[in-house]
Amino acid sequence: METSQETECVTIIPDGDVVLVLGEAVRSFDGTEPVAIELPAEQPGAMIIALRALYGSDPECLTAEPRDIRDVSVLADKYDMVQRFRPMAAIWLGYPAATTSQPNHHAAYLFRIEKEFFEISKFFIRNDAPVLKYALGTPDEHLGPKLGMAIESVRLANFTNHVDIGLCLGFFSTAQDNFVERQPGCRFTTRHLW
Repeated sequence: METSQETECVTIIPDGDVVLVLGEAVRSFDGTEPVAIELPAEQPGAMIIALRALYGSDPECLTAEPRDIRDVSVLADKYDMVQRFRPMAAIWLGYPAATTSQPNHHAAYLFRIEKEFFEISKFFIRNDAPVLKYALGTPDEHLGPKLGMAIESVRLANFTNHVDIGLCLGFFSTAQDNFVERQPGCRFTTRHLW
């Protein structure tokens, strides 16, 4: 196989801020100086937990706080690493205490964890959590109000129809008309009224 001595620039993410130098271009690097990658917009705590979770160096990260889990989910979503974090997210969100946490509901949405999203939403629907407080407490200015409207919509449907359903993640993500009607192709028949 023939290799080129020329430096080739391959764009992975347009307008990205990180440049990786590989192959021949690195041969002149002696390794005595550390390479700094600055990420000023990221939460340091979330980044530390994320790296420890990914590389398994710290069992303490198994019991991360809800806000830290949410911050890691935002980071994973931002850097398109949701799939990589899903095994750890299932552990984080699978603890019984997770069903009572608004930050974990946000995390379940970003990690796209169906069961936990549904169960956490049921907690908020059943317990009459203040919808405005919930919506304003979600850092994402678009997701918060949408979750708040969905919770109130399902709450009303549950009361009117004497049922106990939660929010279906697949439907919530694509809802156009309402948050309780089953969409074609949804495999979760018991998560909808009709």
